[in-house]
Formats: sequence, C-alpha cells, structure tokens
Amino acid sequence: MKEPVGSYFLFSQNTENKIKKGPYGGTVTVETPRWLSFQGYVMDALASRPDVTLNVKFREKGYKGGEFKTVTIPAGYDAASLKDANGYTGFLYLVWMIAIRERFVTPRIRYLFYSIAVLLLFLHFEQTLKYDIYYDNADISRWLWYSYYIPFTLIPYISFVISLLVDKKENKIEASMIVPGIISFFTRGAHHVK
Repeated sequence: MKEPVGSYFLFSQNTENKIKKGPYGGTVTVETPRWLSFQGYVMDALASRPDVTLNVKFREKGYKGGEFKTVTIPAGYDAASLKDANGYTGFLYLVWMIAIRERFVTPRIRYLFYSIAVLLLFLHFEQTLKYDIYYDNADISRWLWYSYYIPFTLIPYISFVISLLVDKKENKIEASMIVPGIISFFTRGAHHVK
C-alpha cells in the first residue's frame, strides 16, 4: 500500500532531481508561488553538483501572496552551509546570506553579519522550543525566556561594531570598544534589567 506524499515533499524532490539531472555548467530554475524553503537534501544535491547554478523564484509570503523575489545560488557556492539547524533552507535566509557574501568583501565584516544570522536562527529556534514544544513547562519556558537576552543583547552590539568597522581601512577594533559591551551584558542584573 502506498502512502500519500505531500506537495512540499514533491516540490523538494523535483528540485533535487532537476539539480542532479541538470546539464554540466548549466542553470536550474525553480519557481514556486507556495513554498518558502527547501528540505536539506536539495542543498546536498546542489553541493554534489558544484557546476550547477540554482535560480529560485518565490513569493515573499508564500501561499499568502506578496511580490515575487528571486535568489541565485551561484555555481561553486558552499550549498551545504546554507542549511539551518533543522536541515531546511529558507529562501529569505538565502537572499540575505548570499547578499552578505557578494556585498561585503571584507572577511571580518562578513563574519560579523554571519554571526547576526546565526543569532537570528538561534532566536527562532528558541521561540519554537518555547511556544511549540515546552509551552506547558514553566521552568524550561523561564530559562528559554532568559536565553532570549543572548541574541537581543548581542545583535545590536554586533551591529554597532559593524558600523565602527565599515569606516576603518584595517578593520581592527580596539579592546576598549568590546570590554564595555561584555561588562554590561554580564552585569545586567545590577542594572535592574529583567
């Protein structure tokens, strides 16, 4: 007896097959008015074919509408690094990550933007745990609430550091800029921050 297959699974599977069977050095184009991500095996297929460029055209809000956006994963890009902690690759995340790589030539600034991306994924993961998995456990929910301070504190601070580095030619930052941020983070209890 065959089990039913979901349309999201079929979308990801068809994209994987297009990548695997695509011409050498060619471009695979995928358009979807409904979905906003790929399953991990699509990025694995793209990583196994470094000669293929992938163009994805998608609606900004998925099945709810919005304007169409396009993201291109160029041939040779480290596609396996684009998966999140759950093995999925969101299209808006792709747009942001690839834009960072193309627009910021300085590795230090690119690294800091990647750090912000990781912190945003961490925040999303925390929210999933708090509101979908441990919603009825008060102790874990409280600790997850406290862990929100990590990205909420570090993202603005990293953004501030990026703004300082953009103007500097050597992209070095003095310890006098980092130390106050670290001290204020660890002493937030003394400042009555809850």
